[in-house]
Amino acid sequence: MQRPGGSEEWERLLRQGRDRFSNWSSHVGKALKGTILFGGIAVLLVIWLATGIYIVDPDEQALVRRFGEVSDIAGPGLHWHPPAPIAKHDIVKVTQVQRMEVGFRSQPSGVVTTNPVEALMITGDENIVDVEMVVLYRISSIRDFVLNVRDPGELDRGIGDRPDGRTLKDVAEVSLRGVIGQRIIDDVLTSERGIIEQEVKDNMVKLLNLYQAGILVEQVQLQTVRAPDQVQAAFDDVVSAKEDKERLDNEAQAYAADIVPRAQGNGERLLNEARAFEAQRINEAQGRAAEFLAVLEEYAKAPDVTRERLYLEAMERILPKVQKFILDGDTGSPLQFLPLTGSQTEGGAQ
Repeated sequence: MQRPGGSEEWERLLRQGRDRFSNWSSHVGKALKGTILFGGIAVLLVIWLATGIYIVDPDEQALVRRFGEVSDIAGPGLHWHPPAPIAKHDIVKVTQVQRMEVGFRSQPSGVVTTNPVEALMITGDENIVDVEMVVLYRISSIRDFVLNVRDPGELDRGIGDRPDGRTLKDVAEVSLRGVIGQRIIDDVLTSERGIIEQEVKDNMVKLLNLYQAGILVEQVQLQTVRAPDQVQAAFDDVVSAKEDKERLDNEAQAYAADIVPRAQGNGERLLNEARAFEAQRINEAQGRAAEFLAVLEEYAKAPDVTRERLYLEAMERILPKVQKFILDGDTGSPLQFLPLTGSQTEGGAQ
């Protein structure tokens, strides 16, 4: 009778132990569940807070907005802000000069493809010209760049909702077409490329400042300016003719630069010779006039003798190599005149 009683007692003890263990395990399970839940929430909170950590590279800036309002413009380094949806940031490269192509596309493989929709345009004299251009730009204001312009972006250039997507492309095309449309095709193809580049840049700067896009155009470069393929041969002939004209103009200017100084030198020499001849003739005339006045003065003193002497001197000049004998008309004897030729005896004998 005692063994059955002992067995019941043992079973009761086992049952109590099992109930106590069940109660303990239930409490422990609840505690573990609470701990795991709290730990999970803590981990999620840490992860959520960690999403506010961001790094800005040396050539970048970060625009931080808290509840939609700009709260900070962060420079290079490690930064943190309250995670989304409380705050968010936009990182933009502000010092790097970027490149945009108009009228063509350069592939990473080096292949260049044309874009006729962008490249073909009409000049001021109603000719069609194919123009390819490169625009070099950088971000001047991250606040304006991020907030002021909604842009559909350009998938072929890998640009999303940023004003250097479709907005910058449209501004470049409008500026280029406006400048090209004011000039004749000869100027576009030859002499005014530098002027066109500067005017396109100025127009782009005005439009981007009007939009407050936060973009600064550094440089505009015309890559290829040519006539459409269908008329390229004819335009090549025109360009060749213009080059020949310029070459001939240069040759003519070189010839003028050579011959004009010579002509000026010859002219100066002739003027100097003329002045010398003038001075000589004036001096001769003055000398003859003085001589004539001296003869006139002597003539007034002795007209007959002076007239006879002048006659004899004139005959001396007229017949310089003829030996002459002057005879007195009354006596027939030779007369003595100075200068005498030979001796008096010889003259008398002759």
